[in-house]
Amino acid sequence: MEYLLVRLKDELDKTGTKLLVVHIPPGHAFENEQALSKGKSEPQTAHLKTLYAKLKLPFVDLLEALPQGRPLATVYRDCYIHRPDGSIGHFTPVGNAEVAKIIAEALKAKGMLKNGD
Repeated sequence: MEYLLVRLKDELDKTGTKLLVVHIPPGHAFENEQALSKGKSEPQTAHLKTLYAKLKLPFVDLLEALPQGRPLATVYRDCYIHRPDGSIGHFTPVGNAEVAKIIAEALKAKGMLKNGD
C-alpha cells in the first residue's frame, strides 16, 4: 500500500495535482458509540492514518467528520442504505450530500481549492 501511495504522490506532485484521501467507513461503524469506537481503533484505520501522515497526504476521516453535529442514530439511519437482509450498503442521497459538504469544507480548509472557491 505504501509503495502505491508513494508512486501516486510522486506522479501527482510532478503535475501539481492535489490529492485528498477520504476514509469511508462501513455504515455499521455509526450504529452506536461502541461501534464507532471500534471503527476508530481498528488496526487498519490506524495504519492508514499513520501512512497518510508519514507521506504528508491530506485526508478526511469520515469516522470523525460525519458524526460532527449529527447524532449517530441519524448518520446510521439517514446516510447509509439499509438492505432488506440487514446489511448496510452505499450512501443514500442524504449521505452523499453530507460527504460532499465535508469534502468541500476540507478542500477549503486545506487551501486546495483554486481561487478559494
